[in-house]
Amino acid sequence: MWVKLDDSFFEHRKVMILSVRAKLLFLAGLTHAAKNLTDGYLLDGDVRVIRAFAEATPAHVRELVDAKLWERDGRGYSIHDWSDYNPSAEAVLAKRAAKVEAGRAGGQASAAARAQAKGQAKSNPRNPYPVTRNPYPEPPPAAASDPVLSLLSKAYENGLGNLSVGVEDELRDWSERIPANGRGEKCIEYAFREAAAQNHRSWSYVAAILTRLEAEGWPAEPEVVAPPGKVEAAWLERRYQRGKA
Repeated sequence: MWVKLDDSFFEHRKVMILSVRAKLLFLAGLTHAAKNLTDGYLLDGDVRVIRAFAEATPAHVRELVDAKLWERDGRGYSIHDWSDYNPSAEAVLAKRAAKVEAGRAGGQASAAARAQAKGQAKSNPRNPYPVTRNPYPEPPPAAASDPVLSLLSKAYENGLGNLSVGVEDELRDWSERIPANGRGEKCIEYAFREAAAQNHRSWSYVAAILTRLEAEGWPAEPEVVAPPGKVEAAWLERRYQRGKA
């Protein structure tokens, strides 16, 4: 899942007065809420985990409360104005279910077409063209109905290895952000090609390139976008490894 962040975030008067750790803690809270579909609510137990990611202390939590970016509520904290900028958990789940249903319908249509073709072949035994089994397995329904997700999955398996459950979720999120056109296809190919060229065969590095391409509006000629620097790539890799732990 992805989360929306105002491009003027660091210039906001509430944010400018925060310490660096408090800012990082707020961003970590946003990503946790989006990933876990909490509708912007952070339980006390979750906050302790989020603090560890941001290397923050209770004093940094108080900074966010004092700035009214977090609001104390029962057994945790509510992120201020979450629902004004981010979809609800119900909306996200409904969208995912609709995509799965669309993929299932597409798979059923393909099965019906194969059955019809098989029946026609049996009714015409003199057909000079033998009916052979497709040597390529059918793709999963969701990937079959989403060309961007299918392209991301193939590029990942060819360049980085087998897909894990966590990575599949991230690819699904990216498939909703990358345009389903020639520009999106070029950007995907460029991101994985550049990661290989820079000898950074990791999803975190590819995601960093995609983030820059998104910021540039998915350029038709992605080669003009510089790859992440070594410091940025190393930070992303550490964050990715912590997420897998």
